Amino acid sequence: MYQDLNSHHYNFLDSDICINLDFDKTTTLDGYEIRLNAIEMEPFVKVNLSLPKLQRFRGDNSEIIQILLVKLQAHLIVYYDNATTYSLGGIGPNGTFEGLMAPVSDGRIDVAMNTRALLALWKVRYIYPHTRSGLCVIAQPKKALSEFIKIITFLSPEVMVGVIAICLFTYVIFTQIVGYIKAGLEVIRLMICVGILYSPKLDSTRIFICMVLILFLNINALFQSHLSSLLTKPVFYRDIDTIKSLREAGYTLYGPGIFNETISDPVLQSRYKVVSYKDCKEHVENSSTAVCVGDCYHLYYRIKGQDLIRSRMLREVIQSYVTREDWPLYQRVNDIIQQMMQAGLITKSRDEVLSEIKRERNRRIALRKKTYNVMLLRQLAFSFYILGFGYACAIIIFALEMTVGGSDPVCQNWKAIGQREKEKREKLERTVNSRRYLGIKKPI
Repeated sequence: MYQDLNSHHYNFLDSDICINLDFDKTTTLDGYEIRLNAIEMEPFVKVNLSLPKLQRFRGDNSEIIQILLVKLQAHLIVYYDNATTYSLGGIGPNGTFEGLMAPVSDGRIDVAMNTRALLALWKVRYIYPHTRSGLCVIAQPKKALSEFIKIITFLSPEVMVGVIAICLFTYVIFTQIVGYIKAGLEVIRLMICVGILYSPKLDSTRIFICMVLILFLNINALFQSHLSSLLTKPVFYRDIDTIKSLREAGYTLYGPGIFNETISDPVLQSRYKVVSYKDCKEHVENSSTAVCVGDCYHLYYRIKGQDLIRSRMLREVIQSYVTREDWPLYQRVNDIIQQMMQAGLITKSRDEVLSEIKRERNRRIALRKKTYNVMLLRQLAFSFYILGFGYACAIIIFALEMTVGGSDPVCQNWKAIGQREKEKREKLERTVNSRRYLGIKKPI
């Protein structure tokens, strides 16, 4: 049954306010009228006015309260407001209730079908809290991370600082042996894991150089194992998943006034702008530094199929139904809600809603997997940039090797080895000749 709110016979100042309440409240309400108001807010309350009567309202919020009151044989009168979810209302700027909370606070409505966050308010009462939700934000997705940033993030900053310190210390050791330029070339040889030309004389220094070589072997293996990520799908950096990241990123928050107190962060509260339901999303679509605050599950439906992202849960919120302050059935309904909560019936209704969301998400993921992800040429071109950079470095190092005479020690080593072999043969011949001269026949 649907009526205009102002046409209801109930008057808050009527002296006969408690008439027609002579019934057994433990069994049935015997058709007693209970007035509810509702507003569509997926997935909690879904409205389809083309369906017959109670089937018009779906979702866990509507189903729980309808099952409870129908089992008590109450006569439900639902006032549906075809407005936005911001019309759920709260405390207005003048300190009074607004939106759908206003008729509940002044007694024109018995209970609101939409659950509300559990807050300390006057002129209304909260039924036993039976469900949980969360506070999230929506924003524009950040630009994909560049390949250069990916390479930098292969290693943590602590590891990079440690590697640089070891390279400098190794360079100092080689400068004491071969000079500044050749020492730099020796460090480069260690980094690319090839043999060095000048080995230290001290055993402790040699052990250190061996440890440095093993270190660079491991780092090179780790670095090369991450190179495959350069050819995967773009990676986006998220900075909206925590209160701290929102504060540090400098976002401006938009949303209803009731969420401003829920954030409980002075910096974010100073950036909070109270706007209408439509303007909240428009600010996000027009600005990369704006976020829209709202209920996590509802925001999932609000941005479905659009190029916007939703944060993780920033803060958990406990929710319950709101009734008028002097509702005579408050205690009875409160006890039944508590029993339903303890029996798991309410959890079952919420699980059905969440399973529907998961099915839609899995269906969307399955459809996306069937499509082909085309790799753009600019994503593939970076690998050739790395190849060209490697060739350029190799040419420069080769030129330095030739310029400073880095290969001379190798030639000198070959000559020294040949000279030692020649001296060894001459010494052997002299020994053999001397033994023959002395008549010694024992072979050498």
